This record gives sequence, C-alpha cells and structure tokens, in this order.
Amino acid sequence: MRYTVSSPEIVIGVDVGGTFIDIVAIEKGGGVVRSEKVLSTPEDLSVGILYGLEKMFGLQLDAKLPGSRIVHATTSATNALIEKRTSRVGLITNRGFRDVLEIRRHARSDTYNIDLQIAPPLVPRNLRMEIDARIAPDGTIMEPINRKQVIEIVQAMIEASVEVYTVSLLHAYARPQEEHSVAEIIRLEDPEAYVTCSVDVCPEFREYERTSTAVVNAAVMPLVDAYLDNLENRLKTHGYDRQLYIMQSSGGMMTASEIRSQPINIIESGPAAGVVSSHAIGRVLGRKNLLSFDMGGTTAKAALIHEDRIEMSTEYEVGGNTHGAQGASGYGAGYPIRGSFMDIVEVGAGGGSIAWIDDAGGLRVGPQSAGADPGPVCYDRGGKDPTTTDANLYLGRLSADYFLGGEMALDLPKVEEALSRLAVVLGMDALKLAAGIIEVSNSHMVRALRRVSIERGRHPSLYSMVAFGGAGPIHACYLAEELGVTEVIVPPMPGVASAVGLIGADMRHEARKAFFGKLSKIPAKTFQQTFEELSKQACITLEEAGILETQFVITGSSDMRYVGQAYELTVDWPTLTPDDNTLIDMATNFHGEHFRHYSYDIQDRDIELVSLRVTVTASVDRPPEIRLKSSQSVPKAKAQRRVHFRDAISIDCAVYERNDIHADAKLEGPIVIEQKDSTTLVPPNWSLTADPSGHLILNFRE
Repeated sequence: MRYTVSSPEIVIGVDVGGTFIDIVAIEKGGGVVRSEKVLSTPEDLSVGILYGLEKMFGLQLDAKLPGSRIVHATTSATNALIEKRTSRVGLITNRGFRDVLEIRRHARSDTYNIDLQIAPPLVPRNLRMEIDARIAPDGTIMEPINRKQVIEIVQAMIEASVEVYTVSLLHAYARPQEEHSVAEIIRLEDPEAYVTCSVDVCPEFREYERTSTAVVNAAVMPLVDAYLDNLENRLKTHGYDRQLYIMQSSGGMMTASEIRSQPINIIESGPAAGVVSSHAIGRVLGRKNLLSFDMGGTTAKAALIHEDRIEMSTEYEVGGNTHGAQGASGYGAGYPIRGSFMDIVEVGAGGGSIAWIDDAGGLRVGPQSAGADPGPVCYDRGGKDPTTTDANLYLGRLSADYFLGGEMALDLPKVEEALSRLAVVLGMDALKLAAGIIEVSNSHMVRALRRVSIERGRHPSLYSMVAFGGAGPIHACYLAEELGVTEVIVPPMPGVASAVGLIGADMRHEARKAFFGKLSKIPAKTFQQTFEELSKQACITLEEAGILETQFVITGSSDMRYVGQAYELTVDWPTLTPDDNTLIDMATNFHGEHFRHYSYDIQDRDIELVSLRVTVTASVDRPPEIRLKSSQSVPKAKAQRRVHFRDAISIDCAVYERNDIHADAKLEGPIVIEQKDSTTLVPPNWSLTADPSGHLILNFRE
C-alpha cells in the first residue's frame, strides 16, 4: 500500500523557544527560502508566531498561508510542567494503590541528601481515589468494576472541580478494556472533562511509571488543547485551514488533533527538531557519527547520532531538578514518563542564563534565564543581571550593531555596568568576570555532551559536532576542544536550524504493548502475529492523518533484559517476520548492547522480553539542498574587531559576512563570521572551509 503527504506550495517550520521564535519557509521547488527570528511572547505565544509570519510575508500573508503546510515545535507542555501551571487532575486506581505516586521508586538524584527536594505528586492525595476492581497479570478479571462506585467517585471529583481524569488500573496493559469502561462512565457523568487512560499512553508494565506517564499527560492536556486551539484559530483568520502538524519527541511529526489526546509525545518537541536537522546535515555531508549541539537563549541541548541513527530513550523525566533521559545528572527528583524519546540532555545554559554568586562566594551561571522579557542586559528591556550573551558581547564575540542582522541594537555600556557591579563582589574586573561566565557556562554544556556520549559508551573524539542555535557556533570550538572533537559543522542557517529540521521531518507513529516471555521460548510466529497487530494499529493512525502515496517504513524493537534484572535495554528487530535465526541474532545483539552500556554481558543467562513496539514512518517532501557558488577570490573581511579569547588572549580579528563566504573558501582563525541569525567564532588553532552545500567546516589544528 502506498501513501503520500500532500505537497503544499510552501512548507513553514515554526520553532518556539523560551527567548526566540524561529520561522523558516521554503517554497515548492526550493525557489525561495525565508527565515525570521523574533522575540517570544510568553503571555500568548501565538502573538509572536503571527508577528513572525506577518514580518516574513507582509501583505502576502493571507495569500500564502492557504497553500502552506505548517509544522510546529512547541514548548507549551514542557513549560507548564516546569512552571507548575498544570490542570487539576484526579486519579482513579485500584484499592491500595492511591499512594503509588508518593512512594515512587528507590532511584534518587542525591542518595545521601536527607533534605532532597522531590517534585510533589501532580495529583493531591484527596483526589487520588480507589475502586475495588482488580485484574490479574494475565488479564483475567479477579474482581469486576462496580459501576455505582465509579459514579460516586466521579461525582466527588466534580464537586472538587477536577478538570481532567486519569485512570490507571493494576495490570491494565493485559486487559485495556477495563480502563476504557471506567473512562466511558466518566464521560457520561462529566461530558466536558478530559480523560487519560494509562493504557492509551503507556501500555506497558511497571505500575508507577505507567501511572506517572498518564498523570503527566493528563496534567498538560487541557493547556495544550487550549494552546493549539488558539493558534489554529489565529491561523484560520489568515486563511490557513489545513492540518497543523506538531513535532514529537521521537523526531516525527503528527497532526495537532492526535497530539491533543497525547500531549506527552511533545515534551521534547523543539529539541527533537534540532536533532532531526543535525541528522539531515550528516547525510548531506556523509557524516554518520555526530554530536548534535543546540544552544539557544534559554537552554543548551545535546544528542548523539551513531552510524546514521539517532540515539533513542524509552524513559524521560520532567518537572524536577533535571529535564532529560534516564541517567542524566539530577535524575530521580521529577516525574518519569515512558514512551519514545530522542536521547537528549538539556541544561539551563543558554545565552540568557543569568550569572550569580552562591552562598560560598562562587560564580554560577543558570539555570535561571532572563528569557525574552526582560532578556539579557544588552537588550535594554529592563534586565539587570548579566548573562552569557552579555559576556559574549563584552568580550567582543558579538557585535552591538549587528545583532539579528542589525535589527536589534545591543547596549554595551549597560553590560559593562552590570558586569562591573557583580565583579566588585568577586574582587575582579569586568573582563575577567565575563571570561569566567563563559567558562562556567561551557562547563555545564560539556557535561551535557559527555552524558550523551561518554556515559552512553561512545567516545566524543570519534564524532563530528554540529553546532547550531543562536549561540551554539560561538561556543562550539571550545567545547569541542574539551571533548577531543576535531571537526565542528555550522549549518547555513544555524540560528533557525531547528525550524529547518521541522520542514524535513517525517510523519511518525508508534504502537507498543506489553509482551512477556523468554526470547528462547517464544515461537517466532507469535512475534510475527504481534508485529502485524501493532503495524496495523500504527498504519491506521497515519491513514487517518490523511497520508497518501508514500511507502511506509515499518520497524520493530523490543525492551529486553537478562532474567532477574530490573531494567531493560531496547534492541531493534532486523525484520518483522522473524524466524529461529532471527531470534539467535536478537540474543547476540542484546549481549552486545548490554556490554556497551555496562561493560559486561552474561552469555549463559536467559533473555526475557517485556514489551514490543512498532514504528511506522511516512516520508514527506524534503527541502532541496542549498548549493554555494565556487569562486577563486579570497573572501574580504567587512571589519576588524578586538576579540577576547580563552586564557586572556586579546586579538584584533577579521569579521566576515556569512553570505560573502563562497564554496571552497578557506580561512584561518582567529576570525568571526556574522549573519542575521547567529555568529560563528573561529578561535586560534582552528581553520574554516566552506562546503558547497553551504555548511562551514571548522577543523582543529594541533
């Protein structure tokens, strides 16, 4: 069967960050590429999005939008959890299990800290209510649902002003219809309420993780629904009446209507778009092993691409001291969610991260951010505390007159005043403080890059780094030196690279279910039957999204472990029609993955499975590659500027306009490359070559 995503006249990528909204548009055939970068509007993000679109298309906006496809990366769900702006949630569960959210699990971010602050449950205890129903692990009904009891609970929750219900029953993954029966009763008694069943968002075992996933989904569901409704209505006033597509944490897009019921899938929406962009860059340049580094105004994100595949994770944590995949520093204090996520580590070290002094008198940077309002001191919008962007400006790495291509003037005197005020407390001058802010910020970002590489059994020196985000190319070379990386790639439009990634994203949907048993004991035919069932389920979802005439790519994977272990590893299946030889290969692959993660394997131990999943992907029209013209002439610098580098080295540097660097151009650092959406810093001991595809290739010289 063949399907296709309809080919629009214009594809628009809209990436909303904490500081900036990035928009990129490419017309059919690649004739025109437009980009805009505008400040975020936290009170109503749709205002900033429409302002950016109006700025991009002007009076042609109403004529351009009807024939467009808009793909959006949103932080609405993430911000709601971080800022504790979640809806009032009620939980219905089995008797004896109302406190599973409180009991949690043994993992803690700081094992020996008796004052450790753990994020409180998203559902207060008085709204966690129990029913007497019970399902056995094999799906047998041990005690049926008491309809009258459920109605009484729903009425009590209505009186308590519950906005959204979560249903999570013990062993529901073995018999989903029980949770669905409870949901039907809720909808009859409270028709306007939102409902999340745990088996719809996490059809796997582990009661706490499944319940936590369902509760997080429920907590952000009304907010995400309202956000998408507001945005769609605003777009409709300008003639956009098509499906709005949203980037998922897995790196594939899905329709807004599908996301409304499962907003859990967009927790890492924006960062995932950036990794998709890095992956596409690797394919253009023939690089299969990449470190994706994205530094924006609020956070910095790191991810790994190994052998042309993005590293994935099945568990994430949000709302605590950290925001990232299992194993990240600080993990264990927030809310775990199960699903399909890119293995991204995110740290509060963006351009707007605020410098401050801790109780011990030490310099700290972030995770607090100046955001878009008031923004860094140099924005002259009321910010008083120096940030990483302010430090870069004071060190000469940014131009006060060419920020956003000259659209936004930066206030250097106010930066000097703010830096001097803080420097006095530390007994140093403003220049040393600015250099210190950069070094502290870099140390946070290096740790993030190590977490996705060294801590995952991959050495960063074997990878090239793709640096993007408004601030990424300024910091990338020094981060690379710390990690032993010798090649840094800067894309043509680094400041809006995540929005570019949205334009080239595939449609994707995943179906999964609990599946228990020893690998060596389950007949291959049983695997085939389950894969067929899951494939059909996933394909139907994409068909309902209106996909036509593109061949689906269907892949399978499973969560596996040695018998007796508590946690699993995800291993891909080479085929969805396995035979006995396939099962032997799967065992070999699992042993290899286990050795990579933990430096040992147990060849004589039985392997068991706990879940199977199928991912269906449908390709869309990708934007054409940008090609630069070759020239024998040497690029001419547009200016000279005093720039302060590491170790207090101050050098008069040539400053180049990015558009003046043609294909095959070669330059030696130290130099600065400026463009509207970003600035690239090439330190001493680094050289630059322009690739015909428009990428800057930076190489370290010993």
